[in-house]
Amino acid sequence: MHNIDIEQKIISQFAKVGFVKLTNIQNQSYSIIRKKKNILLVAPTGSGKTEAAIIPIIVEIINNKPEKNKVSGIYITPLRALNRDIFERIIKYTKLEGLTAEIRHGDTTPIQKRRMIVNPPNILITTPETLAILVTNKSSRAILSSVKWTIIDEFHELIGNERGTHLTLSLERLQKLSRNEITRIGLSATLGDVDSSLKLLSGNSNNSKAIIDNTVREYDIEIKYLKGDLVDLSNLILKYVMKKRKTTLLFTNTRVEAESIGSIL
Repeated sequence: MHNIDIEQKIISQFAKVGFVKLTNIQNQSYSIIRKKKNILLVAPTGSGKTEAAIIPIIVEIINNKPEKNKVSGIYITPLRALNRDIFERIIKYTKLEGLTAEIRHGDTTPIQKRRMIVNPPNILITTPETLAILVTNKSSRAILSSVKWTIIDEFHELIGNERGTHLTLSLERLQKLSRNEITRIGLSATLGDVDSSLKLLSGNSNNSKAIIDNTVREYDIEIKYLKGDLVDLSNLILKYVMKKRKTTLLFTNTRVEAESIGSIL
């Protein structure tokens, strides 16, 4: 298939999942991802970065026919709480094209783990810590020998700390396992030092590029003061969500607060 045909297929795939008009970051990145360059995508929250990375990869996997009983792509997120939301979106996209996606982290049951080894997904969603286990475990190493793509979400969370150092080691081990040259894609809403971040993402490879979307988003901000406890706050949030009937992203000051509000809701 000619390049222009594949790129048209990628654009059609974006439309199929709801992006009739590509966002800036999607429009700038898909042709570079097709060239298998390591790429760092920096764009505001809500700009479709996940889709910018995963949609071209799905098309490439289909075009090159996925190898049986092998993982083709790995989606890594440092925030396990985000896994479920990402998983639901990615499984939707993969199902549309007859592919499979599975999630693997510390809470995955032994039965689920065995199933993934026997019948591995085309795309595996995991965390940095679980990837470290996968690349050193004999049974899981076998299903990683054909990986072509890795996506690292929330890349800024891994810069300048032990988790990032650990992940870079796991990525190099993954490359040793795979017979293919693995393309790395980093996603971030904000980054201070893009050049250093790109070097961290790319490892030994010089085949890399950063794309930065500086689009300024408009916000409608409303300030409310609530005198009460977390139950009162949760009731206020619930009323807001029920009224808006839209997907809502809630930020809190601490993880404990997030878990408490989540439990009450």
